[in-house]
Amino acid sequence: MGSPAPFATRRARDVNHGDRTRLRGAESKTLAWISVDDSQALTVYASARVQPATANVVPMVSIEWGHGGASLFSEHAVVRELRVPLAASMVKLSGRLVDVATGKAPGNAVTAEFSATIAPGSDGQTLRNTRWVGQSGAEGLVATGQQRVFTVEGYAASSLGWLMVFDDVKRPPNGTTPAMACPADTFPHTFRMRRFDTRGFLRGVYWAVSSTPLLLTFNGAASYRVDTELFE
Repeated sequence: MGSPAPFATRRARDVNHGDRTRLRGAESKTLAWISVDDSQALTVYASARVQPATANVVPMVSIEWGHGGASLFSEHAVVRELRVPLAASMVKLSGRLVDVATGKAPGNAVTAEFSATIAPGSDGQTLRNTRWVGQSGAEGLVATGQQRVFTVEGYAASSLGWLMVFDDVKRPPNGTTPAMACPADTFPHTFRMRRFDTRGFLRGVYWAVSSTPLLLTFNGAASYRVDTELFE
């Protein structure tokens, strides 16, 4: 008789097959997990289908990635398709469901089928994982806490002025220097501030219309439409 066939005593890597995973209600499950020897470019893709389709529920994917003993964590809403480029040697994806109205897990009547895969390399796309907040009036709180802003754009519906963005959760006093500012152009009075990278805000993102260009002089009679793009 020949010698026994050799077999592996350990797995050098966790292979990700991109299998579909069904979640129900408050369940949270691992969707995919890959570990390779060296840090490299990796791209995460995920999609999800919620049933019933009328449920006001958003699928969420948590990503833990890193190299060696260090790792980072982020969570993303799956809107049609999620794509996140990374550089790491380990990536782990987990899924859960969130009721949009309550911010909590939905009941067991709601299910979602997740599809997730972790692909080596970069696909060359430039799609970013961001969310937009649309507001109107003379001022508005976009978001609280630490944020990164890509784009602020919109138009002045009535009076002309300067759109100012502050690192704060409320309108600062007149005379404050804005973190970002832009005039509303001549007709049709549009404005756009877009950065190549992002602008970091520590306390929050708050905008207000000013009647002066350099320092805030709040114009409460202004009527602006403001759309802000935030990094997810």
